[in-house]
Amino acid sequence: MTTKEENELLTRIEGDAPMGRMLRQLYWVPAVLSCRLEAGGAPVRVKLFGNRYVAYRTHDGRVGFLNEACPHR
Repeated sequence: MTTKEENELLTRIEGDAPMGRMLRQLYWVPAVLSCRLEAGGAPVRVKLFGNRYVAYRTHDGRVGFLNEACPHR
C-alpha cells in the first residue's frame, strides 16, 4: 500500500510533476477529435495535464496546436 505522499507523487500530472513530465515525454496523447476542427473554423480550447492549448485547422486542412498563451504579449 502506498502512503499519502507517494500517492500524491504518482498521481499529480500538472506543472513539473514527475508523472506529468513522463506522460508528456513518452506517450502520444489524443487531445481533440479531428471532426471538431473545421477547415478555417473557430479554434478549440484544449486542456491537457493542467496546461491550456488551442487546436485549429487551417483553410488548407493542416492542423495546428499551440499553447493558449499568446507568444507576442
